[in-house]
Amino acid sequence: MRKYKILLIIVLHGVALNNIMAQNDTLSYFKKIYAQDSMEVFNGGALEIDNSYVVITNTLNLYTLKSEVFLRYINRINGETLDAKSLGNNEERMASYYDKSIIKNKEGMIIAMERCYENDGMNCLRKLRLVKVNKYGEIEDDKEYGEEGAETVCVQINKTQDEGYIIGGWKFTYNDGANPYLLKLDSIGNVEWERIYPTEIIGAALYVYPTYDGGYIFSGYRGKGNPFAPYQNCYVTRVDSVGNVVWDKVYQEDTESILNSGGGITPVPNTTHYLLTYDYGKDEKRHQFVGEINDDGEIIWSKDYQYPQFTTPYFTEVYFDSEGGFISVAHQANENNPNRTEPFIMRFNSEGDTLWTKRIAIEPSENQYIRGFLATSDGGYLLTGLSYEGPYAWEIKIDSLGNTCWQTGCDSTYVEVVGLEELSGLAEAATVLVSPNPAQDELRVNIEGKTLNYWEIYNLEGRKLSSYTAAVTDISHLVSGVYIVKVYDTEGKEYIGKILIMN
Repeated sequence: MRKYKILLIIVLHGVALNNIMAQNDTLSYFKKIYAQDSMEVFNGGALEIDNSYVVITNTLNLYTLKSEVFLRYINRINGETLDAKSLGNNEERMASYYDKSIIKNKEGMIIAMERCYENDGMNCLRKLRLVKVNKYGEIEDDKEYGEEGAETVCVQINKTQDEGYIIGGWKFTYNDGANPYLLKLDSIGNVEWERIYPTEIIGAALYVYPTYDGGYIFSGYRGKGNPFAPYQNCYVTRVDSVGNVVWDKVYQEDTESILNSGGGITPVPNTTHYLLTYDYGKDEKRHQFVGEINDDGEIIWSKDYQYPQFTTPYFTEVYFDSEGGFISVAHQANENNPNRTEPFIMRFNSEGDTLWTKRIAIEPSENQYIRGFLATSDGGYLLTGLSYEGPYAWEIKIDSLGNTCWQTGCDSTYVEVVGLEELSGLAEAATVLVSPNPAQDELRVNIEGKTLNYWEIYNLEGRKLSSYTAAVTDISHLVSGVYIVKVYDTEGKEYIGKILIMN
């Protein structure tokens, strides 16, 4: 198993009221950074399997150029690596870059990878490699797609109605350049059909989904203009069950920027509509378009936002809430250093109005890039990515409001829980700090913006062990284990969390 040098470890826990012992009521927060000497290390997408998160981790030895791809199983509570399964190593470069290049199937997972089969020392041509593994990371099947003299790359893979798979990406040849590409596979990975959709200069399919009628819809970017600095316009294409074009639309054709990342679509739940997002340049400013299109590609509503040096990572998912709102991630320049890029998270209502945006701090002095965005069963989100300064990989676990340890200090417990009176208004909840966690000998309790009345410690069977009025208390008499803490303010409101004591 690969041993990682851990540069930074933070563990936080928060527990919501109602059913305190239920697993999905426990919110976990952590931030982990991984690096290796003389190695590039970066993360791709992630899944949740049983009690672990499975993260694709890529390494490249800077001296030998030998690369390796791992499925790294990490603890859902603290981010610790539990196991790492190699998907093969090669003297040539091999990697899995994108958020949606890993999906679940009935037996385990399907991972789309790239293998460099022709390398001139500066550039390489890649073939698509599809690996089927069981839930333990053991390889059960391994297939390669693509031909000599061409490059075949997968950005997104999705399951289809007939239990097969649809893959979107691009295919490059020296004669035709790079063009949007779809590949349809049956349930065991045999090719049913493949299609290239020619563009003027350059293009890619970045998102692809099956449609209700057995066809497919995909989106991405197309370049036009100067071959060395093309405009990259957002497009959406609808095709039938064998890849024939039904309709095709290009959005924001009057762009003035060559830095567009293309268009992203996501099916709107319980409809035949799609959320469309893309960023573009205009008047020397960065803009984000957010809108909803119908099954014919017509815009139902749209919003336009302006950001300084904003980019949307085209390889990440958008998630919807029960009220039709949605949450997504992006990149933006650091407010104190415009040459530094950092991720942030945005929440919108069902009509595209922003409810809030929050920056996600990894290492503010370094450029950070998101590679994966996963909604988790505890109601939070797992973000994975990399920094080129290391280069190193990182994971950060946040809650549904974008909170994580950097807001309270990474040696603290961030408990975003509410009393019964406040369950309908989470934004008004007080913040309870219980530190350190894990605790040894002594525990400190504070309610931000409130006055502490008293607090109690319970074991996991619900039996009260002690009651305290002091904010700092000796706990050296308690044996090591997990305990429930109930905190009461002077207004009679109750807050509940968990701590780990290691005496």
